[in-house]
Amino acid sequence: MRAFLFTFLLCIVVTPAFAGSAYDRVMKTQSINCGYGEWKPWVYKNLETGKMEGVIVGLVEELARTLTLKTEWPEETGWANLPEALRSGKIDVACSTMWRDPIRGKQVAFTKPLFYMGMHAYMRKGDKRFTGKIEELNDPAVRVVAQDGDYTYDFAKRVLPKAILVTLPMTASEADKMLNVTTGKADVMFYENVGVEDFNKNNKDQLERILFKEPLAVFANSLAVNITDSALKEMLDTAIEYMKDTGKTEALTAQFMEDHPNSIILPKKDW
Repeated sequence: MRAFLFTFLLCIVVTPAFAGSAYDRVMKTQSINCGYGEWKPWVYKNLETGKMEGVIVGLVEELARTLTLKTEWPEETGWANLPEALRSGKIDVACSTMWRDPIRGKQVAFTKPLFYMGMHAYMRKGDKRFTGKIEELNDPAVRVVAQDGDYTYDFAKRVLPKAILVTLPMTASEADKMLNVTTGKADVMFYENVGVEDFNKNNKDQLERILFKEPLAVFANSLAVNITDSALKEMLDTAIEYMKDTGKTEALTAQFMEDHPNSIILPKKDW
């Protein structure tokens, strides 16, 4: 009996802190609590103004306005911590978007894509070994850096089985991948072009794109919610479709696409 009473009282104390879904919290507060991993120039905090900036920030804030909601960006969650932050209720939505892949799909539920993005291969500037042929990368003499549990790891294992894999933990940043190449710990990395452009601005153009005819892969970039929160996902999906169909997504990304050609692909209105 004492054990039962203790368990009952513990449930009374603990349950309110975790009661309700993210959808319930959003509806109650009329605000989306955004978690994010900083990703310049896509989503980041301006240290001078304290405001969130970037094309993804603009898309998410417009999405919230479409739903007559507000957004809150309390602190950077970090990429590796986003799934747990969603599960625990610390955040409502992973707002910096994620590339949709099966490993992440076991942990979170993805919305419809805001846009698509190509994945490219990069080497140290001046490395003459790579001329745009995949077999040049699939070689035991080539070290490919990839992040454990990430799309880059899956791609390297599947497409480049002969290459040596330099594995980084999920807590590593994209800058860590780039630095592994620039410092000679690895020879090749995979990433999108705008992030590398931003890195090169501050690092004397140390990375150079390997010129394949097409991106090595194209990934959907989506927001993410707790994997059990279907109501919130449905609400966000509706707003994403509305923004696409009314031309808002195209208008909000026009300047970014002009500044960074071939950086993103927008879903077509009839998709």
